[in-house]
Amino acid sequence: MKLPIAFTLLSSTWAFQIYPSRNFHYCDRLGQRSKNYIFSSSLRPNLARKYAHVGPSENVGIDRLQVPSVSLFEVVTSQANGFRLSTFNAVEEILHFSNVPMQSTHIGQKKLTSTVSCGQERLPMHELIPKAGYEDSFPWLLAFIPPLLMSLFWSSPSPLIFTGISEIIFFTICILKVLLDFNQPTTPQPMINREWNEFRDAFWESHPTSEGKREMFMGWFYDKPIERLKREDAAVFLAWIRFGTTIEALSPMQNWELEFDIRKLEKEIHGGVKLPSRGKEQPLPCMRFNIEPLRFRHKPLVFYAITHGSHHWFNKIITESGFHYYKTDDASRKFSFYYRPAKADSGNSQPLVFVHGVGGIAFYKQLIDELAKDHTGPIILIELPFVSLRISDKIPSITDQLESICNILDDHFGKHAKATFVGHSFGSLILSWMVQAHPRRVANCVFIDPICFMLHTKDVLFNFHYSRVDRNLQEGKPWNNPFEIASIINLAGTEMHTNNAMLRHFWWSSNEIWPQDLERSKISAKIILSEYDEIVPSSKILRLFEDYNQKLRKDVSWDVSSLLNRSNQEPNYDNFFVETKVLKGAFHGSCALDEKHRKETITSIFEMLSYQGIKAESNTVA
Repeated sequence: MKLPIAFTLLSSTWAFQIYPSRNFHYCDRLGQRSKNYIFSSSLRPNLARKYAHVGPSENVGIDRLQVPSVSLFEVVTSQANGFRLSTFNAVEEILHFSNVPMQSTHIGQKKLTSTVSCGQERLPMHELIPKAGYEDSFPWLLAFIPPLLMSLFWSSPSPLIFTGISEIIFFTICILKVLLDFNQPTTPQPMINREWNEFRDAFWESHPTSEGKREMFMGWFYDKPIERLKREDAAVFLAWIRFGTTIEALSPMQNWELEFDIRKLEKEIHGGVKLPSRGKEQPLPCMRFNIEPLRFRHKPLVFYAITHGSHHWFNKIITESGFHYYKTDDASRKFSFYYRPAKADSGNSQPLVFVHGVGGIAFYKQLIDELAKDHTGPIILIELPFVSLRISDKIPSITDQLESICNILDDHFGKHAKATFVGHSFGSLILSWMVQAHPRRVANCVFIDPICFMLHTKDVLFNFHYSRVDRNLQEGKPWNNPFEIASIINLAGTEMHTNNAMLRHFWWSSNEIWPQDLERSKISAKIILSEYDEIVPSSKILRLFEDYNQKLRKDVSWDVSSLLNRSNQEPNYDNFFVETKVLKGAFHGSCALDEKHRKETITSIFEMLSYQGIKAESNTVA
């Protein structure tokens, strides 16, 4: 018995509108064993699918696929296990071949109510506590030395007692906030104009060799040898990266779809051979940051007095550069921002949008001043309070953040106006989302110390959140001086509100982009990397773009400045390009702190602004 199986895309769906000539019809005749699953999402509404469950004695066929130029696909099996594998593969192949979006459903997924263990081999507590106390001692010294001196001066313990009681109350409030809110597991938001299969294929293709793929994947298992990986371990991790939850919480549909990812994994890193079962061995621990206990180190009140004070100081002093602060009336949905209109002699100067990283916008004061001094076009500075080391509980969804930015562009640059986007570190995520969702609003990009590339590797997450307590890395290693840059990074990487944003509202399937995403949208970009970046895998990102440029048959040493200096021929400004620049001797954030590296960064930004200005002028003339 052959049974027709296909898909129906309603005329109101996004997929049908993009591929109107590709009409799929689904029907099955498996009687009472057939089950229907109908689901929708904000990105792909009204998409309906049916999946059938069959017994071991029934045959299943796939035919009557109404897609132009696609030949007949037919699969017949006689065993239930064979049906689960071969039929699924055929359906996936059909959908992948015809570019029809294939999304999973969350119907039936259980909600996690508690966190899971990370399984990391940490420093023992008798080493971890004094290490954390020493490395974070600077704000605590600021908190208690002044009241101690006051107590000595007045011969009264009152200032010290008052400070101690205040800190105890504040500590209690913070712990309750973590237990009741921040520590709750979260689930991923929908991907932006991207299907899971596209994302999965892209991160495997980022590693041309099997060895590189194994190294990437096992990095999430704390770099354990590939020989220790069992099929159950792979399933646990893949369930997390795709669905953001544990394998026990998956719906039947999600378990079904997970089988594709496991078999793809086996093909990529295990020669297509099925991974061995775990048996009686212990599970292999892996990183699953959004469902693990929140990592943080409590900070004293004076720490937040300094960060909030620096924000108010910045608001006052930035007016000297012509900026006006626009405070949002709803921090849960909209951004606050700074705007400086174009100068009188702006001419053809292009709009610029700058998005800061972890630490807050005050950290970039000197960089912003120098940009504003020499750039005559309008400038917008987006403020991200939830990664500014301030008390900020509200984090807008990705959709709301994108809507807020587009509204800001409409209000100050004009409807449908383009801008050059510059983002540092965490701010590069905003650029990634804009490239994916609103490429027509992006003239070009400057990514500085970007975390949005090669994000599927463990590096950014591990370096910023896990490495400081890792036993294999830290045992026998000297503690960081509390007054050095490494301890400042520790302060940022352990602040509870920042970690709530980065460990509970950080979806790398939406955050990560590849060079081909930029090319697809025809958005040229400059990627500025720090040679000794402690967080971003600069060498891997550099290799990614070098390999990509070689595939495009472009000279990897080419730079935009040579194009701007051409005088003997008219360049083709419609060409897409990506250029990488490495700041020699730089660390993460040197673009803002070090004068030499700051000048190099500003030069690169102005090159992209000039390129966009000439391109806009040539388009106007045409």
